Amino acid sequence: MNHYWKKAVGHVMLALMVLAFMAVPGFSEGTGAVKILTQSSPDISIQAGESVKLYGCQGTNRIDIGSGSHVKMLHMQGGNIINIDADSSIFIVSRSGAMVTFQGTDGTLVKIPASQTGQLIVFKDGQRFLAIQNNEVLLGQQQVSLIPSEVKPLGNEGEEFTNRFGMKFVKIPAGSFMMGSDDNDPDAYSDEKPQHEVTLTKDFYMQTTEVTQGQWKSVMGSNPSWFQGERAPAGVNPDNLPVEWVSWGDAQEFIVKLNEKTGETYSLPSEAQWEYAARGDVGNQKYSGSDDPDEVAWHYDNSGYTIHEVAAKAPNAWGLYDMSGNVWEWCQDHHHHRGYNGAPADGSVWKGSEWNDRRVIRGGAWYYSADRLRPAYRGGSSYGDRGSIIGFRLVRMP
Repeated sequence: MNHYWKKAVGHVMLALMVLAFMAVPGFSEGTGAVKILTQSSPDISIQAGESVKLYGCQGTNRIDIGSGSHVKMLHMQGGNIINIDADSSIFIVSRSGAMVTFQGTDGTLVKIPASQTGQLIVFKDGQRFLAIQNNEVLLGQQQVSLIPSEVKPLGNEGEEFTNRFGMKFVKIPAGSFMMGSDDNDPDAYSDEKPQHEVTLTKDFYMQTTEVTQGQWKSVMGSNPSWFQGERAPAGVNPDNLPVEWVSWGDAQEFIVKLNEKTGETYSLPSEAQWEYAARGDVGNQKYSGSDDPDEVAWHYDNSGYTIHEVAAKAPNAWGLYDMSGNVWEWCQDHHHHRGYNGAPADGSVWKGSEWNDRRVIRGGAWYYSADRLRPAYRGGSSYGDRGSIIGFRLVRMP
């Protein structure tokens, strides 16, 4: 069977799977722990010596921090009351100008602005209340310098960040790459040609995993996924599975709501951003992160014919998981099935095609063979299609 017909059969299989499924009704404590706080979260007690990251502190939480603890508090919304024992350190970041209230042993309340560039505050000598004045931290009668942090807010905050919904992102640096497949690649399809240089002039942040069911529920308050309840794989937490049964339009609704809730700007990746990130600054590996699909991907031959938790395989060089396999991932672009002639050279979204209802999907899925997992492989589906094999991940520009 030639490549054209193999690909045509693949798209028919995708459509049949979507239609078939549519017919069926359907913080732990300890070192390095991550705690996501919401307005309804109970009070938090961090044990002595713990190292903890707190995300999304929204202003109604009381946080007790034991002696010798090290705590990162990110995306502070303000108004939290924090009780600190001696010899602990706290790193605070807020992009909203939040005021954090610290409570001393005598009941004194001191409000401190949480900096947009980040502050590291170290507590010593049994002093539990403090204030910031002239770029210095005052601990009772003692005075210590405010320690500048290397971590900076979004846009300059380093190589990674996690938003208030637990979605982790890594920075993908600007650069150039050869998009598509060359004429000598025996696995290439015609729509992967001509191979052409694309230059992305700006850094961007790519989500390290597909959006999970738990993340979708936190934002939307519902769960459309097929693989939940009794249909979820045995022994796994469905919150850690990729959300699926989501159309391109559903993904757009999720993004609108996420942007409203966070005040930030997320989107689906362009097709060029996706392929550039999938190649992982290596470019010559057959799959995203390896020449062996079993190291990095869930696919037809190793998935047991079911979906799997995110980040269960090895990441690529940029720390991205499941760019090959598990579920297909929506991109922002229209699907241009005849190849790359006329494609943008700057990595921007390619709009308009003879099939205006179709959008790009990338990466392959748990039900598909390994040849669909290559970073250059291009798929497409109608923007209203849903199925247990299609999900998405997000990007955010600095």
